[in-house]
Amino acid sequence: MKLDLVNDGLILHQDQYIECKLSEFNFSHFPPSTCPLNPKAHIQSATTDKVSQFAAPGVNYRALINKLSQFLKRPGINHYRAAVQVFRYLHHTKSRGLLFSKNSSAPLIIAVDADWGNCPNTRRSHTGSILLLNNHVISWESTKQCTVSLSSTEAEYKALSDAGKEASWLINLYQEIFLDDSVTSATIQIDNRGAIDLARSQVSQNGFCTKHMDLRLHFIRDLLKSKIISLKYVLSASNPADFLTKPVGKNNIIRALHPYTSSLLTLCASRSIAQSMGACQDVVMGPPTEPNYDNFIADAINQIGLDQNTAEALNP
Repeated sequence: MKLDLVNDGLILHQDQYIECKLSEFNFSHFPPSTCPLNPKAHIQSATTDKVSQFAAPGVNYRALINKLSQFLKRPGINHYRAAVQVFRYLHHTKSRGLLFSKNSSAPLIIAVDADWGNCPNTRRSHTGSILLLNNHVISWESTKQCTVSLSSTEAEYKALSDAGKEASWLINLYQEIFLDDSVTSATIQIDNRGAIDLARSQVSQNGFCTKHMDLRLHFIRDLLKSKIISLKYVLSASNPADFLTKPVGKNNIIRALHPYTSSLLTLCASRSIAQSMGACQDVVMGPPTEPNYDNFIADAINQIGLDQNTAEALNP
């Protein structure tokens, strides 16, 4: 982790660490990418136990797959390709960092979102949230929910209750550290009207008959009643937490992060123009110079001597 002074504050970044890892895994020569995962790809667990025998030559395969930790049990070639894509994105963004400006003043805001049932193996939903204080990113989360949700409203409400707990904890922490009451409430931004209506309703919800959802329901209502939190509806396109719930294109990522990040201009001067796969592109570009992944994977399979059936099972 490194701090650099700029005219309007500080930039917190990991340029040196990313450079070190790119060199360690021999990815420095790969072209950068503008998004970390292909928005059109659906990664699933491999269908054979033999995939655990695969190890790409010259690369610590397990270390790469840790970046995609949901699939550690049965990693396959598609997971390796996704890990390579993550490194290419890190290559593209290594000179960007979180910006902390001087004299910035803004209320405590938590942007929260959920992608309903997006895990193809368990059908659990995914929660994403960003916590902003004085317009600075101080906390974020991207995690799979513990239980299956029967509706998008339920998935969003689970994310909302987690954001409520985070807001309550941070307000107490802030008041203990700074010994003042300048931060007493938080605004939670969410793009699901059903979850907002459910939280604000004073009528008992017979549909939420399970105990854990009933507790979440009353917990959020208590926070609203005590004015610790307030709820604000935002469009999905304006929700900065959207990109933390699923793979999205470069425009969504830029729109979400641009207000809170900055680039090290002295480093960016030497950066080449980033290339990305077609699914990430929003404008027509010339043909990128991509490494031949198919030949690379074929060579890897030949070197470890897998039979043809296993080799076919490894392919996405």
